Amino acid sequence: MKDKRDEGVKLLLNFVFGSIYLIVTMIITGGWHFETGFRGFAASIYVGIFEMGITFFFWLKALQMSSTTAIVSNLVYLAPFISLFFVHYFLHEPVYYTTPLGLVLIISGILFQNWRSKIIS
Repeated sequence: MKDKRDEGVKLLLNFVFGSIYLIVTMIITGGWHFETGFRGFAASIYVGIFEMGITFFFWLKALQMSSTTAIVSNLVYLAPFISLFFVHYFLHEPVYYTTPLGLVLIISGILFQNWRSKIIS
């Protein structure tokens, strides 16, 4: 909170220095393997950009634009079920009976938390 730099710049620097530390550690420990070739490297770039970089950036922007971070923070519990929806319909993964039950429990917890905070306030 005390660091007044732009969140995007801080996030970029975090990933750049993390990548440098990771590369140095892999070289020192001998953990740098190229069995997967270009596909493994491309997959790691994809994960770094799309699953980590862009999503974290959007998350930071959502937290900045929100009047209260508690509202946005509750969305983190729904993210696995949104991705489950996409995995089921696009990749045809099966959905077991426990999945909707878990969704009901998570949504109930969010509603209970919001209801309880309104009563306490």
